[in-house]
Amino acid sequence: MKWVELSESRHRAVNLLQLLKEARRLSLLKCYDENQVEQLEKPQKRCIGLGNGQRKSKAYEEFVLKHRLVLKNELKLCERATQRILGYSNNFLHKRLKTDPE
Repeated sequence: MKWVELSESRHRAVNLLQLLKEARRLSLLKCYDENQVEQLEKPQKRCIGLGNGQRKSKAYEEFVLKHRLVLKNELKLCERATQRILGYSNNFLHKRLKTDPE
């Protein structure tokens, strides 16, 4: 009996760890092409726009919105735990759900 519970816990931990790693990888991607930014004539003042380069990629936004519901509804995690695993903030959530619903 304990062996089954331990196996389920381990499986759940491995899945959450995979989500965490994928979210971190995707969060490093930006919504602009880094090669174009490096080729700018004025490297000392690199105003990229849209949060001055802090805006996340579309792939990251879609990943968060997809897996957020799974973590909250199926795994019964609270919002704060979901934010910690997927690496998004309240500001990100507010922007995607309220002001920029595309």
